[in-house]
This record gives sequence, C-alpha cells and structure tokens, in this order.
Amino acid sequence: MAVCGRSVVDIVILKVVHTVLVSLLIWWAEVGHRLCSNPEHDRLDDDEQGSAQTGLSQAVALIRYRRSRS
Repeated sequence: MAVCGRSVVDIVILKVVHTVLVSLLIWWAEVGHRLCSNPEHDRLDDDEQGSAQTGLSQAVALIRYRRSRS
C-alpha cells in the first residue's frame, strides 16, 4: 500500500528518523542550557580577565588614534 507515492516502510523510517533527530535536538538544548547556567563557566580566571582587559584597552586606543588622525 502506498501513500502519496511512498510505501508504509518509508513513512515509518522517516517517522523514526524524525523522532530521533528531535530527541537529540532537545537533549542538546538541555545539555547546553546546563553548561551555560553553570556559574563556574561564567567566571574568567585572572589571566583571561587580564588579557580581555588588555584587548579592550588596545581597541579603545586604536579607536582614539584613528579618530585623532581624521
């Protein structure tokens, strides 16, 4: 028996693949949410914070330099 040119087996396979993909997507979203909500991941250590501050200072200095030249 065919429905819209597809066999019942094709429809069952597509349904199973769809269910697995949706389940994986939901699992991935939950894991990502748990990782992002972990406060230890939000904090930068001293080296990272220092390099971020240095990078910001360099960016501000570059913007000021370019504005002063124009």
